[in-house]
Order: sequence, then C-alpha cells, then structure tokens
Amino acid sequence: MFIQMGGGAPDPSDPSTPVDSDNCRLLGPVALVVQGVMGVLVVLSLVYKRHREKPPRPWKIWLFDVSKQVAGQAVVHTLNLGISALVSQPSSGNNPCTAYFVNVTFDVTV
Repeated sequence: MFIQMGGGAPDPSDPSTPVDSDNCRLLGPVALVVQGVMGVLVVLSLVYKRHREKPPRPWKIWLFDVSKQVAGQAVVHTLNLGISALVSQPSSGNNPCTAYFVNVTFDVTV
C-alpha cells in the first residue's frame, strides 16, 4: 500500500525538490539578529577571558589582539556568505543555508 502525497505538497524524496528554499535567508532579518547576538556573545566571552588572566594584559594590547581576531573572523564570515551565495544560485536549486553550513564546517575542521 502506497501513501499518496496530496494537496500539492513537495515530495521530499524527489531530488529535484528544493530543500526548504522558502525559509532559508542568509541575510534575512532573523539571520542578522542571530549573527549580531552571536558576535556580542563572542566579544563578551573575550572580555570575561581577559578578566580571568593572571596577570591581565593592558587594555590597549588586549584591544589590538581582539581587533585582529574580530577582523579575521569578519573576513572569513563574509567569504563564507559569498561562497554560499555563489554556489547556491536560484537556478541551481541548491539551498544557500546548507552551503553555508558546509563551508563553516569545512572552515573550522580543516
């Protein structure tokens, strides 16, 4: 006995069906808020780490170290977004969120 998909719902086993293409927005409002909150949490964790240092570095040196990390991560993040957007053109049917996840996973493991 086979169950028929009714009501025009896309068949998830069909490889030509885009994967959640309506809900994936790498630069949508929710994504930007999440990225902003994560960025603030990262900087706050670095401030906490500085307060735990014995002896603590001077603020000026700490600020230069953190700015290097923030600038480097901003470049990597921008490149990952760009690569995901290029790989996932609408005509290809690829999901940009999946491409971004693969890029970040590759970036942090290799």
